[in-house]
Amino acid sequence: MGLNDKIERVSVANDLASYLGVESGLVLEHFRKMAADRADRPAAPPKADPAKATEQRLLLLLLNNEEARAQLIDSLRDLPARGPVFETLIAMHDAHDAIDFNSLHERLAQAEQERLAEIVLTADGTGLTVEDGTHCVEAFRREAKEAAKRELKARIKAAEREGRMREAIELMGRLSELG
Repeated sequence: MGLNDKIERVSVANDLASYLGVESGLVLEHFRKMAADRADRPAAPPKADPAKATEQRLLLLLLNNEEARAQLIDSLRDLPARGPVFETLIAMHDAHDAIDFNSLHERLAQAEQERLAEIVLTADGTGLTVEDGTHCVEAFRREAKEAAKRELKARIKAAEREGRMREAIELMGRLSELG
């Protein structure tokens, strides 16, 4: 709850003081100290998105390591929702085109070009191995499976709410097949 408005802050302090049986000045003083402590603390660094880091590592490996690309490209074909960058990279590989940053970049739409440039400029791809790439592919596979489970659960709830029990039961069977 944000207490940015002074009148709101005083009102909440009065209510809290009344509830606790203390003077409202004590509560207001506590609010001031908390605000000062919060202002003195440095902002927490943004949390890294593990899926984004996985995508970055895999993309850098595929761009920079021909051996890794040859070994991992077939694994990528099986992944749902790979995205335009990976789709383009697979198409280039299948066409036996040279694959590097510039050739991939020029085949992408503007938004994807910016995303690719950000990945290449900000991520560290040194020392990545085929094994790292295999781990990335497996992480994508797990995430795709979890996303499919979430989607099925939402569809089951919707079917149950709407009284479509036959469909809900069929969806539950598909969910149990996913594990």
